[in-house]
Amino acid sequence: MVPDINTVTATLLDAGFTSDEILTVIRADGAHSEWFWKREYDDGFLWLFEDVVPLTVSATTNTLQYLYNMQNQIIYLQNIINAEYQITDLQGNGFGG
Repeated sequence: MVPDINTVTATLLDAGFTSDEILTVIRADGAHSEWFWKREYDDGFLWLFEDVVPLTVSATTNTLQYLYNMQNQIIYLQNIINAEYQITDLQGNGFGG
């Protein structure tokens, strides 16, 4: 399985990805198995979406609409009259509100 991982890494680099955009992790007990994927999922998910800012909304009278422009790192909010909001990263660290 390690040769396949190395081949994928090389293919991504050849396609123009930088080493900063690729994370290759090889575990001694790695296996093509659900128990292994389950164990590794959280770390992989957090790495993959480290630049994404999820939005949790709580409003009683209005429906909050939002759009996140990842390229410009801008969040557009609509219908926030009398609404409270908090923006956090995946670890729950707040950005304001």
